[in-house]
Amino acid sequence: MDIKIIPAYHHSQEIRELFSEYTEMLISGDPAFKEYLEIQNYDAELEHLEDKYGMPAGRLYLAYCDGKTAGCIGLKKPMITNG
Repeated sequence: MDIKIIPAYHHSQEIRELFSEYTEMLISGDPAFKEYLEIQNYDAELEHLEDKYGMPAGRLYLAYCDGKTAGCIGLKKPMITNG
């Protein structure tokens, strides 16, 4: 088994496919989730992933297994507020 993890910033098509698959899974489990995604401006997030997951405060990676896209992960620094 060959596993490879790479930065995903130049692989927008693969990221869109994975995010879409994940979104469809969530919506099929709970149709109300679609409204939540609309409120969160999810479509705009997908078009500008670097805004949310770009360096230096974030990271976006793709994972491949045996040369096939296997998954992705987006990391971002949490926003800390004084409360």
